[in-house]
Amino acid sequence: TVSVTDLSNIPSDVFPAFDKLCQISYQFCIDLKLVISDADLNDSLRDSVFNGSVYELLFSESVNAFFAAAPVKLYMFTHKTVQEALAALHIAKQSPTEQEKMWKEHFGRPEMVEVWKFYCG
Repeated sequence: TVSVTDLSNIPSDVFPAFDKLCQISYQFCIDLKLVISDADLNDSLRDSVFNGSVYELLFSESVNAFFAAAPVKLYMFTHKTVQEALAALHIAKQSPTEQEKMWKEHFGRPEMVEVWKFYCG
């Protein structure tokens, strides 16, 4: 059993895709994406899908799309709040200089309000 009291200390050898999951959460909060296509997902996360989910936080589902000959695989977070919390964790794991850059670039954007709340605690 792994005991983690601080999400920033999640062991990468036990949860190898967690940092990538946080990174993609951040990127898709900025891009206003709630549904992620298989093409948007990077290989390390795609390889971490087990029984239809990544750590029970990001779920995959095949959807029959009217424009596609075969079902399209899409990914969604359990809830938008999960995506926002993981995005905040991604910001918190950056260097102070990079965090400041992120603040300057995205502060005041309505889609980032909840991310900043999580970031600030």
